[in-house]
This record gives sequence, structure tokens and C-alpha cells, in this order.
Amino acid sequence: MYFYVLQDYENRSPVTRQGSRKVVFFMTYYIGVDIAKFVHYACIIDHLGEVHQTSFPFDNSADRFQLFLSKFSSYDKGDVVIGFESTAHYHENLFNFLSGLGFHCELINPILTKRFRSLNIRDVKTDSTDAFTIATFLAFNHHKENNPPSMSVN
Repeated sequence: MYFYVLQDYENRSPVTRQGSRKVVFFMTYYIGVDIAKFVHYACIIDHLGEVHQTSFPFDNSADRFQLFLSKFSSYDKGDVVIGFESTAHYHENLFNFLSGLGFHCELINPILTKRFRSLNIRDVKTDSTDAFTIATFLAFNHHKENNPPSMSVN
């Protein structure tokens, strides 16, 4: 994880002001992937829940994995958490591909994401919304585990 100054995190450059404290935080991107037999859907959000890439489809093939990878290749690998539900063996190709490149990947129990989705008052279940739900679930659980997301530095 990297620390960035909150006041200027867009440019990822430190801001120093005399006599004031700097606030830093972790910049993490969560990628939720809804796994299917032939076509997967992915969505990218940050640690604040802001969507960086709306849900998009990609095929379960090596060349389409490269297309998927291009959506977040500008991010540092240490800043990316990729999660997908454990769905039979369909996740294995993508999991092995991403793990082999050094990305942090997590398998999520589908029962947990189903319960997490049920917290929403609207009962919407599509491949696109599932990808967003998985990304949000990752962010929620990592925030809970890695709290504090921000800290003061003198």
C-alpha cells in the first residue's frame, strides 16, 4: 500500500502547509468480477466507493483477459484487489492468469455476496449489478479489516 496526501490525491503529490497536519490515506481499487461460463462482467471502484469503470463484459478467453487487464493496467498492483465468487471451476482460468501476474485475488463465498446484496432495498440481480456488488463487498470488508483508511502525520 502507498500513502498519499489527502489534499492532493488526484496528482498523487505531497502537499505541505506550514503549521498544519497532513492527512494521508490508502488508495485502493476494488475490482468485482461476476464469473460465468462464457462471459464475465467486471466493475472497478475505489476505497471511497466511487466507480472508476462501470460494469463491462469480457469473454472467458486469454485474449479477452488482456482486454480486462487493460482496464486497470495503469494502477499499481499493490493498489488492486480483485474478487470473484467461487462458481464451480469457471473462475480458475482468470484466477490463475491474474495471480500469475502478481495481482491480489480473493474468492468470495456466493452466500456472503447474496446476503450483502439483500441489504439493498431494491432486489436487482443482473451480471452488471453482481460485479458492482462484489466490488462493494470487497471494499466494505477491506475497510473493516484495514481500518484506519486515514491517519494523521505530523
